[in-house]
Parts: sequence; C-alpha cells; structure tokens
Amino acid sequence: MSQEQPRWQVVRVNYPEDRSLLVRAHDLFYQPGEEGYVDWLCGENPYGTPFCNMAMDGDSIAGQYMTVPIKLAVGGKPVSGCLSLDTFTHENYRKQGIFTTLAERVYEDAERGGMRFTLGLPNENSRPGFLKSLRFTEPISYSVNALPLPLRRASSPSAARRAAAGWRRIGSTLERNLRIRTVDVLDPDWCDVLWERIQTSERWGHWKDGQFLDWRFNRNPKFSYRFIIAEEMGGRPAGYLAWCFEPPNSNGKCGAWVMDVDGLGLNVRLALLRHLTGEVSAEVDWIKSMHSPLSRYGRALTLSGFVPLRKRSLIFRPHGSGTTGMPNFAGRAVDLSTALADYL
Repeated sequence: MSQEQPRWQVVRVNYPEDRSLLVRAHDLFYQPGEEGYVDWLCGENPYGTPFCNMAMDGDSIAGQYMTVPIKLAVGGKPVSGCLSLDTFTHENYRKQGIFTTLAERVYEDAERGGMRFTLGLPNENSRPGFLKSLRFTEPISYSVNALPLPLRRASSPSAARRAAAGWRRIGSTLERNLRIRTVDVLDPDWCDVLWERIQTSERWGHWKDGQFLDWRFNRNPKFSYRFIIAEEMGGRPAGYLAWCFEPPNSNGKCGAWVMDVDGLGLNVRLALLRHLTGEVSAEVDWIKSMHSPLSRYGRALTLSGFVPLRKRSLIFRPHGSGTTGMPNFAGRAVDLSTALADYL
C-alpha cells in the first residue's frame, strides 16, 4: 500500500461482536493489556453500548471515532446523549478526511439510536477540528482547578498529621445534624435515595443515579476510587464525594482528584470537601478537580479555596432539528463535574 494513496473504508463497530477489534485499537493507540477496561467501557455502561466507526485499510486500523451513551438532567428528566472519547487517526492516514467522515457517521447512528446530543472534552490538538469541521460549540466555561496543600512539604510528617486533624475540627458547624464517614463503595440503592432527594425540576446537569455511580466508580477496573458520604442523623443520605490519588510527577509531588461531590445543599458539599482536605493534606501537595464555575459543584469548590489552574474545552453538538427536550446551556448553571470521564 502506498502511503500517498491509502485505501480505507468505513466500518461500523459493535460490541460485543467486534470486541477483539476494539481491544486491538485500544492496545495500539492507548494502553495495552486493558481488556477489562474495554469491556467495562463498552459492555457494562448502564446507558448502552458505544456508537463507533473505524477506518480500515485491510486489517490495519487507520482511525476510530467513538461516543458512549450518557444522560443529562434537563428539567428534572433524563435526556439521552453521548460523550465523545477514544478518537484517533493513525499518523500514516492523516489529512485524508478520516476524522470528519467517521464522526458524521457516528452522529447519524447516535441520532437514530435516540441520542439527542454529543458532548466532548477535546485536547488542544483536536479542539479546532471539532469546532470548525463538526459544528460544535463551547457553550459554558469549564476548567481544571486546584487547592494547594503545603503541609506535606512544609512540616514534618507528625506536624502535618496534627495540622490535618485540626483542619478536620474546623468548621464543625457545617456538619450540624450530619454524620460523615469513609466507605469502600457507593451503595447503588443509597445513591438512588439521595438522587431522588437532590434531583429537582430546576436542576440541570449530569444525571447521576445509583446505577450510573455504581458503574462509573465502583466497577471501574482502571482506577481505584475512594468515597466519603454524609448522612442525616436519622440515616437518610445527604451527600457523597468520590476521589482518587494522582500518580506522583517527575518532581516527586503527588495529588488527589475530586471526581464528584454532590448533596442536599452547599453546607453538605463544603463539609465533604473539608473532610477530604483533612484526610489527604498530610499525603499530597494539591487537590484538583474540573467543573463549570457557576454550578453547585463549582461554587462548593471555589468556597473551599480551589483556584483556576487552566481552561479546559467542553464542546456540545445537538442532534436533529427538533428542540423539544433538547439541552440548552444558555444562561444556565450546569452541574458537570469530573465524573464525566477519567482524565488521569
């Protein structure tokens, strides 16, 4: 085959029929040896299997475009859509229209499958293509935010532990009538009760019922998540926080990521973040998260001392010409957190 004139064709890829092809693509372009992660992403998502097309040149994979089903809460109701991820073009096949061709095929399939929109979190290399060639917009501000924690480097381990214990005692009024504790897993039924309590007709953002949270965090084979939950004194669910450690960087510094924090009110979210800070301040140099600043999630992080670190592109494209039930970002405080996808 000549690299100047490659021959490729578009192939619709379905799970589980094409599992081996999806695993091979992940091995080649992402991380080898993660069959369990492919099965989790493609086969265990409670909202459905991916919409995926590949460009194939014989047995060679020239490119892939994939979206996985998600749900947004719009006016108290779930609206089905997709999250764009795991998209690539082999270096020998670039500038041949593979990216746009595969993407448009996937959007057609997704619309036929009842998906009303596609969200994406592109890197700076792919962002221009989404905006210019695929008619995406950037409807809301979205950013990586960080809370510096100097205790680990500025003091001895014992002093850091004492300071962390003091931090946990500060602000106890936030926890009046609350019981906050660490758990190994998020109980799906417990999460469903909480979601029923916090999901209202005014709420707009990510749909996070027990089924989704169980899949997203408990059963994720690639990352080990930890949880802090808040309950009212009678035992009713009041809120949760999911987080994980970040691998050390080349300078030996390490951090933690807040993947999601949600609850009945701002005081609950602030109390959960305070507990996490006290728990990890002697072990890490920072805590990071991603959020939209005007959201409930974003306000809690800002009031907890998180500061913007860098912007992150969040893109949106509606499917179809109808507007009934279509997500509308204009003028809304949208609750979208790091729970959308794994970024580490």
